[in-house]
Amino acid sequence: MLRRLAVFAAGFTLDTAEVVCSGEGIAEGRTLDVLSSLVGKSLVTAETTSRAQARYRLLEMVREYALEKLAEAGEVARLRDRHLDLFLARAEEAGPKLHDAYQQLWLNWLEGEHDNLRVALAWALESGRIEEGLRIAIALVRFWEIRGYVREGLAWLERLLAQADKDISVVVRVNALTFAAFLADFLGDASTTLAYGRDAVALAEAAGDEGTPLLGFALAGLVSAARAAGDYQTALTLVERSIPLFRDSSSPSVNLGMSLLVQGGLALELGYYATARAALEESLTLAREVGDAFRIAYVLKSFGDLACCEQQYAEAQTAYEHTVALLRDLGARHDLASFAQSGTRLLASGRCRARSCAFH
Repeated sequence: MLRRLAVFAAGFTLDTAEVVCSGEGIAEGRTLDVLSSLVGKSLVTAETTSRAQARYRLLEMVREYALEKLAEAGEVARLRDRHLDLFLARAEEAGPKLHDAYQQLWLNWLEGEHDNLRVALAWALESGRIEEGLRIAIALVRFWEIRGYVREGLAWLERLLAQADKDISVVVRVNALTFAAFLADFLGDASTTLAYGRDAVALAEAAGDEGTPLLGFALAGLVSAARAAGDYQTALTLVERSIPLFRDSSSPSVNLGMSLLVQGGLALELGYYATARAALEESLTLAREVGDAFRIAYVLKSFGDLACCEQQYAEAQTAYEHTVALLRDLGARHDLASFAQSGTRLLASGRCRARSCAFH
């Protein structure tokens, strides 16, 4: 048990230890007894303060020794595979919940397991399980964005995509390329955003009927590229092409809501205030229906920008204050810092961020 526990880089709970380490000499029902024995021998530490369940951890020196013993026992590949399978399942469980009312709970869970997820991604690369690695990365993109790991997230996607081949499903490849475009856009890399966006759209279009449901999402990568290049009209045209595709989807709310938010922001940049307001109102309604606090924060920020352009400064300040409160609650450090530099300065100067605003 001790050597097998070494695969956990960020500690573990009883249930994760049981899934990964039991079997082949350790009966499932005996995991707690064995763990308690290891804690009693000071080889494993148990943390229970402010936790719903105990979290266990090996001291780093003990973990290094245990990893050596794991290699000697010839169990590395099997245990790493089981660890990867577990955290793939957990990441894909968490991913959709980063868009609902419990997103803060899942963001915190992912933060606590981040080192385990990194180990899983590294093993996916080392062992050639590229599709599984891409699926983990896809599930983590919103976590990386909100919690300020954008550069790291893009690095993982780039390394995985460099090893991706045609045996990997088109759905996974299109989603991975599109998310890579988003992360490159967040970092201000317009050329990389465009390259990934073009690859995603080309792959979706080449897939025929299978790619049709993916095309709307793939187009979002090109939207990001056009916006990063300052070509707001092209970006608006592309996002307006994608919105009907999301309306026809069986579960359109998240992608539709995000596209409407982007449409509202682009329309605002171009001075189409009525279009911006209509898109933002629909996006806000969809975000509130599922309790997506992060999207609500960004819609309110856009409403603040719109109010600023219309010289409704008290309304703008209220919207910005609500945005800050939501972002702070979510621990969105990067977004808070970015907003502090732009929104506050906007109000202080009485200027709108939109290029077309008369007060810019």
